[in-house]
Amino acid sequence: MHEKMPDSEVTGKIFVFLDEFAGLARDTINIDTSLFLSGRLSSADAIDLFMFLDEAFGIKTDMINIDLAAWDTVGLIKDKISHTELVR
Repeated sequence: MHEKMPDSEVTGKIFVFLDEFAGLARDTINIDTSLFLSGRLSSADAIDLFMFLDEAFGIKTDMINIDLAAWDTVGLIKDKISHTELVR
C-alpha cells in the first residue's frame, strides 16, 4: 500500500525545488504566493516544475493543455499531489 507523504514534507520539497531551480528563495514566497500569474515563473519554468513533480511525486501532467492558474501556488500544487496520492 502507498503511504501518504505528510503535507509539510511535500511543501518542503516544492520550496527546495523553487529555490534551487527557479531562484525563488523560501523567505520571498509562501504557500499562497502566485508563481505563474505573477510572472515569478515563466511557461518555460513550468516544464521544469512538471518534470520535478513527475520525478519526485509521480505526478503526470498534460503539458499541452495545462492551465497554469490551477498550479499557481505551492498550496495548489500540494493539494494536487495530495489528491493524486489519495486516488492511487
